[in-house]
Amino acid sequence: MGDTEDKKISKNELKRRLKLEQKAKEKAEKEKEKSKSQPENVKSTKEKPAVNEEDVSPNVS
Repeated sequence: MGDTEDKKISKNELKRRLKLEQKAKEKAEKEKEKSKSQPENVKSTKEKPAVNEEDVSPNVS
């Protein structure tokens, strides 16, 4: 398929390639925004105190 670069490309093929490039750019932007907003959410969930094993008493009979 590397030989198609040298040959003349049809309008439909050009449109298809442009559409694919545009979708790839949009996907990259969405991922970028998702990664920007995700750390904020992760921070808020990590702020919850974890259960300290020293504070948990074992079953003593």
